[in-house]
Amino acid sequence: SDVSDLDKYTKAEVDASFSDHVNAANPHGTMIWKGVWVDGTTYNPFEVVREGNYLSIANKLTTDHVAPQENGGPELGIIAGTALTTASNQSIITVAHTYTFIKTGYIQEVYVHVPLWNTDTVVKLTGINPKTNTLTVIDNPILTTNAWTLIRANSVGMGIGDTFKLELDYFNSAKVDEVRGGWTSKLGTGTAAAQEILLDSGSAPVNIEISHTDLDSDSRANELNSVSINDLIYIHETGDASRSLELKVTAVNTIPDNSTGYTVTVIDVSKEIRDNKTCTININKALTVAQDYNKINDYFAANQPSFATVTTELYYDGVLQADTNNAFGLDIKFQPADISPDWDPLSFP
Repeated sequence: SDVSDLDKYTKAEVDASFSDHVNAANPHGTMIWKGVWVDGTTYNPFEVVREGNYLSIANKLTTDHVAPQENGGPELGIIAGTALTTASNQSIITVAHTYTFIKTGYIQEVYVHVPLWNTDTVVKLTGINPKTNTLTVIDNPILTTNAWTLIRANSVGMGIGDTFKLELDYFNSAKVDEVRGGWTSKLGTGTAAAQEILLDSGSAPVNIEISHTDLDSDSRANELNSVSINDLIYIHETGDASRSLELKVTAVNTIPDNSTGYTVTVIDVSKEIRDNKTCTININKALTVAQDYNKINDYFAANQPSFATVTTELYYDGVLQADTNNAFGLDIKFQPADISPDWDPLSFP
């Protein structure tokens, strides 16, 4: 409707309508819409204000800005132009950077660097933000071989002492998925019913069993029975890709008539798989060649950024390798800024 339609309603009616839609997000009191932030105005708790693309609710009396107020220019975690080397291992490669912030501000951009990308490359990028208790998963983004690729550009506010973790799982498979399809998760033991995947744990399974009948009522017996030791199983909830498991097969049981069982080890878990959820399953052949990845030896021993302390991790098939100060093919761009604690964000760019 046209903006002029607002003339049909009183301010009280507009406030009431706004509160009806957003009150569920604030169980402690009614939100009061105050419009665009005005310099010099004192705002009361529960008042909602927009400044630019930032929408927030006051948690105390305040005259502070809603939007972050930038201090200087943005900074990368790894100095631009720094050369990366290539290392390899015959496994799924997982690298991670954890940033513990020593300045307030916000993450502007996230970058990834891999030595090779093509249609056979399997990539999963995970961002973990304990401050907001959120986990973001980006499956198989389109990357550029041997170059930094911008993956995500939005604002993630950070205070002093806050942490943010980036994790990259990477391998190159010369074969298309051996099995790909949909099944419904069932947590427990016994025998998988038709169209089910049975897991003895949603976060650390040892035994799983997959019905020969998928959610499309197609028979998958031959494919499931042909899975081999060291093949890789990736399970994620279809409606929530942040809930995912990466598993390696250590034994196969083809005795059941209507399902195939697997003993597995966990390579990675993002968030546990829940009971009775539609899940997408990909099973890839075991890796037969070494996987390349990028690193910068001992980079963070002498080159910590000014905005955070960075620690790093390297895993081969889920096994943590010796502690190092190496940087890997992950980076962020951080904009230092004053962020008022008097406002709780509702939305941001």
